[in-house]
Amino acid sequence: MKTQTKILLSSIVSNTETNSEGVKLFCVIAKAIKNEESIILEIDSNMTLSSSFLNSSLGEVIDNYNLDVLKTYLKIQTTKTQFERINSYLNKYNDAYHN
Repeated sequence: MKTQTKILLSSIVSNTETNSEGVKLFCVIAKAIKNEESIILEIDSNMTLSSSFLNSSLGEVIDNYNLDVLKTYLKIQTTKTQFERINSYLNKYNDAYHN
């Protein structure tokens, strides 16, 4: 990996409820993967990530690359509770669609 960049989720999206906002995050992650750059994504503890948002962002990364690639290039910085929710989502999504 070339570089590591810290990004606030709130600087990429205006909300974490819609598919269209999820696509914005997907594009940032996909570009980082293409350029072999690692992202530290900082997520505010008060942000609620809807399933639509997650499917269009992290789910799309799993669909287009795979879970291991996602975990290689994306590190998440947030509260323990939020991190556990995201990790659970990733594992359930991967199990449902890629196993």
